[in-house]
Amino acid sequence: AEDVVQDVFYQVIQDGVVPDRFRPWIYEICRNRCLDRLRKQNRRLDDQPLPRSSFINGQLTGDLTRLVKGEKRAMLLKRLGALPNEQREVLLLRYTEGLSRAEIAEVLDIPEKLVKHRIYNGLERLRKHTSLASDN
Repeated sequence: AEDVVQDVFYQVIQDGVVPDRFRPWIYEICRNRCLDRLRKQNRRLDDQPLPRSSFINGQLTGDLTRLVKGEKRAMLLKRLGALPNEQREVLLLRYTEGLSRAEIAEVLDIPEKLVKHRIYNGLERLRKHTSLASDN
């Protein structure tokens, strides 16, 4: 993923073309390039979890920060990894990358209503696990 991002930024610098809505545009380009690379390596995204390094392993911001303290961080990552790719992807874009629902819809080329639905369903699935909600 880091190689893809580097290649994309290099291409943007070389071309000198920067659209007005740069943030969602660059996410979409990088996401598509990563998916292309995975397809070339004959990996199936729908049946395989994301590689460990792609998970939330660093600093988190926003609402998820309150959930991810101490021992609960590992549990959250495990539960997040068990979500369907569509839900996991929108949650990561929303809460780790800080994209708005409109930006996520633009990146994924899906309706904003579907983004909202996937975020809601993903969060509901995470909330169902008492291991994430308890104070133990």
